[in-house]
Amino acid sequence: MTWEEFVSNVQQWARERGIYEHSTPDAQLLKALSELGELADAVIKNDREALKDAIGDVAVCMVNYAKMADVVLPEEPAFGRPVYSDEHIISVMCSILGCALRGLKSYDDNRDFARALSAIAFNNSLDFLECCAAAWNEIKDRKGQMVEGGVFVKEEASAEQCLAELKDEMARLEEQMEAIGAGGVTSGQKMIRGRQ
Repeated sequence: MTWEEFVSNVQQWARERGIYEHSTPDAQLLKALSELGELADAVIKNDREALKDAIGDVAVCMVNYAKMADVVLPEEPAFGRPVYSDEHIISVMCSILGCALRGLKSYDDNRDFARALSAIAFNNSLDFLECCAAAWNEIKDRKGQMVEGGVFVKEEASAEQCLAELKDEMARLEEQMEAIGAGGVTSGQKMIRGRQ
């Protein structure tokens, strides 16, 4: 997937779900900050898959912000060897977005975010455009609508989908518990396993 395809796909997806009609540029910046938190978490844990996901998710938020705030996106993200660590890049991104939210600085150059995300991807032997493609593949079939007030309401999932999502979440939580040394099967886990 090219950068232009990613931007076009995300903008069409957001338009179809009412994001541009019912959200705000500030809401998209806040969502980007939330995703930056997940990016920082992935860096701390050295979780390559979560890092790939978070880079793409931040890119989605910033594409939406740019569209809503009439900010020009870079024609192509800057690639190359970064000079700074992931931690430094994330802290600078948070500062820039925080200043934009407070109205202290207009964030009118989205080349910075694309360059920063590309640098984090490079630092971790990931391809920035592959991160974007992964994020697109994750959201493209997501159903729902943004309603007045800026809340995204997901379309109801089937019972089978809900059960599959719960099982996936339980597996993820079990991994986290084991990683921190809190292994052991809980009564809730026993109950779920007994129903399988």
